[in-house]
Amino acid sequence: MQASIEHKEITAGVIKKVPQVEVTVAVQFSEEERAIAERWNLGERIVVEREINAHRLGKMKADQYDYQAKLEHLRLADLLRGPSRHVVDTPLDAKLYQDEVVEGLKTLKAFLAGCAELAEPQSLEI
Repeated sequence: MQASIEHKEITAGVIKKVPQVEVTVAVQFSEEERAIAERWNLGERIVVEREINAHRLGKMKADQYDYQAKLEHLRLADLLRGPSRHVVDTPLDAKLYQDEVVEGLKTLKAFLAGCAELAEPQSLEI
């Protein structure tokens, strides 16, 4: 598994231009990692729990939040499809998100390796 993470300043809003940071995560999975994810149907595995940025949150109605918040998380399926983009409010938020992604990818790599094969049989006396 190889990954790249890029930060890019963008502007949200038509009238009141609000600067934000778009963080793009691209992961190249090995054929074996892809096969493991498909075989064990791991696409919904959450890599990073993300929050909705303040600009979008301010535009939402209360009943929309519960539904949208669940969709905001970064899942394995998102990364398997290609680069994933997430918008945050400040450069610091982008750096913190990047740290979470790096840790999440390390955990994901170990998880996929653990799913590669079944455990060896054991006999024990208790």
